[in-house]
Amino acid sequence: MKINKQHAPLLNAILMSLSMATVMTLAMTIINVGFTDVFLQSFLKSWLVSTVVSIPTGMLVMPQIRKFVTFMTES
Repeated sequence: MKINKQHAPLLNAILMSLSMATVMTLAMTIINVGFTDVFLQSFLKSWLVSTVVSIPTGMLVMPQIRKFVTFMTES
């Protein structure tokens, strides 16, 4: 299945947000809880919250970051 190229920025923001939320939640859960019997429950709860926050944030922030990077770099 191919997705239309016009949706690439949105897909990029969603996938980047999901990957960052997953990695950061995993790291922080390991630091705060460790590999205990509540690890999976804590990870999933935190991951859900971080995903709900990170996807809209990524969709709002990434276009601004892209513009800033274009402004700051040479053509």
